[in-house]
Amino acid sequence: MTIRRCAACDKLFAPLTPACSACASDDLEWVPSSGAGSIVSWRVVHRASDPHGELTPLTIAVVELDEGPWVYTSIEGEVPLISTGPVRVYFQPSPRQDGFPVFKVDSDSRQPALTIAKLVIAARAGRSASRMPATTRPLP
Repeated sequence: MTIRRCAACDKLFAPLTPACSACASDDLEWVPSSGAGSIVSWRVVHRASDPHGELTPLTIAVVELDEGPWVYTSIEGEVPLISTGPVRVYFQPSPRQDGFPVFKVDSDSRQPALTIAKLVIAARAGRSASRMPATTRPLP
């Protein structure tokens, strides 16, 4: 995964940033990222793969990269519903058709997790996320 760095002031940005918000320079260069980060917020949405297709759940998220920038992304696999700390994720090099990067939850976290299907069931049952730490609270 690559991110943007301002050549004038060295501030780091998400990949789609057109100019530096710190010094207004448009001289941004591509630099490698570790591809590791933590989920800031997430939500399950339903979308069709084609106009007449079935709706399938997709977990969208905001991930804070270890280098600092926040990126909009989708998450593959299980997402912990409740966490005592940051949910660690890692970049997957094959993006979806929509162009957003794809991250996967760190399987070594050993935290209780729910599959996306279980998240959908919980959402339909109206379960509250108010007791969840801010680092793992679903998007409103």
